[in-house]
Amino acid sequence: MFQKVYVMSEKAEISVITIFRNEEKHIEETIHSLLHQDFQNFECILVDGHSEDRSYEIAESLIRGDARFHLIRQISYGISNAFNEGLAASEADYLMFLNAGDSLSDAQSLGKAASLCRLHSGEIIAFRSEYMNESGKLMGKFFPEHTPCFEKLPWYCSLSHQATLVPAEFFRKTGGYLPVMKIAMDYELWLRAMKSGYRLHASDVVIAHHRIGGVSFSQLSLSRKEVILARIFHLGFFRLSLLKDLVQLFLIFWGTIRESRQGRASVVSGDI
Repeated sequence: MFQKVYVMSEKAEISVITIFRNEEKHIEETIHSLLHQDFQNFECILVDGHSEDRSYEIAESLIRGDARFHLIRQISYGISNAFNEGLAASEADYLMFLNAGDSLSDAQSLGKAASLCRLHSGEIIAFRSEYMNESGKLMGKFFPEHTPCFEKLPWYCSLSHQATLVPAEFFRKTGGYLPVMKIAMDYELWLRAMKSGYRLHASDVVIAHHRIGGVSFSQLSLSRKEVILARIFHLGFFRLSLLKDLVQLFLIFWGTIRESRQGRASVVSGDI
């Protein structure tokens, strides 16, 4: 099969960081959405997190001969560390995070992003994204009731990770993703940006689709714990939402203890 060879002639304007692990079902869709962009001056850092399926081989075959794509195997473990390894390998002034299973919404997505990055250089550029289910059917916009903003962050994550571009300078000044964050690393990042005084330019234009799947109780509990701890760390103990957060944190810990006790009881009784 004929494969186009692309040679980089200048520094990329946007680095797209794509992390994946055991995503042989979806990695092709993500890469194809990048290959079909009208805007060409980007690079993509693909970080394989120790896949045990054919994800790495599929990615390797799709990007062969295209100098814009760089495929690396993750050295450490964990999602935050994978993002950080992608950051370390990137060279553009703006970074975008599009994971396996996510995709750009159309062929003009990166071009729209690059235009706003030039107009608002140094600012965080937040576009909109749409959810899609496991089969790829679009389910609606991420928080359709308002434009992406920092003002809602004390209450919930109001920015779409897949549709927000961050200046490389921000990471150089404040550091990368926190490895202790296993799920809510993007929420901590936005709170850090707000606290650091970074300006946000928001757009109602949709540039990305992100896939949602089932979330286990343990993952949901961990995510809520991380969200609450990030709020306390960045916003302090005197936010109006703190009491609600502390009550929620207590209920999460209590639910985890009950789940653990029930698991031990099942083992003792021979149910499992």
